[in-house]
Amino acid sequence: MRTSAELTQQEIAVFQKWAADKNLVMDGEIGERNGTLIGEFVMVKMDSDLTEASLAAALPHLRDQLVFKNADQSEYEKVYALLSPDEQVAFKQWNMRDLEQTHRNSWLVLRFIKDRHQTVTTTSLQNAVTNIASHAGPQLAWKPAPARKEAYSPHSESSRIFAPKSDTNRNITASKHNHAKDSEYAPQPRGTSASADDSRWWDLANNLAGRTHGQTAEIMKIIKSSGRATFEARKKVLEGRRATM
Repeated sequence: MRTSAELTQQEIAVFQKWAADKNLVMDGEIGERNGTLIGEFVMVKMDSDLTEASLAAALPHLRDQLVFKNADQSEYEKVYALLSPDEQVAFKQWNMRDLEQTHRNSWLVLRFIKDRHQTVTTTSLQNAVTNIASHAGPQLAWKPAPARKEAYSPHSESSRIFAPKSDTNRNITASKHNHAKDSEYAPQPRGTSASADDSRWWDLANNLAGRTHGQTAEIMKIIKSSGRATFEARKKVLEGRRATM
């Protein structure tokens, strides 16, 4: 039987600890609904105080109606709680760009930084994304890349529609001679018909930075036949620079 008509501070503390231990969602509308279900069952139906024993007795009856945090959310909240106030602000203000805004992505990035005893900053966040994407292990989830339109050029299908027949024939003839050379040696620029995966590698390559503006300018001159090859070549140069410092 309840010993108080009102919810006491001790009951609130017991419930909050129990909910955290059980990974129960307690934020937003879902959290409010979870709290209402438990409160009505224990305090009204059982006519009991909120204690560890009464909550344990209520759980089997309510489990199918309650919403629990998944493992990714739980892990994210644990590592986020370790951040300083300044780090929390830096993380919230960070633009995840092409990454899906999921608990798993946030957890992977923050865990990478904290495992290396680094401070969470815009630079360390981006470096974490770059390193996670380029190594084996759990991978980040990316937003689907939008379909890319072929850029207008003398060799594009759209330009041939408006070109005189003689010009079109010259374009087709020239392309037969130059196609092998162009496809083998010409670097794939960003923003053309690159695949979604290669486009992300170009993003990672272009986000690499040296310790000085001169180093950054130097590695940006490195361009290979694909985004991934460019990223790996630039990263190799950067790592070589750091090893000699």
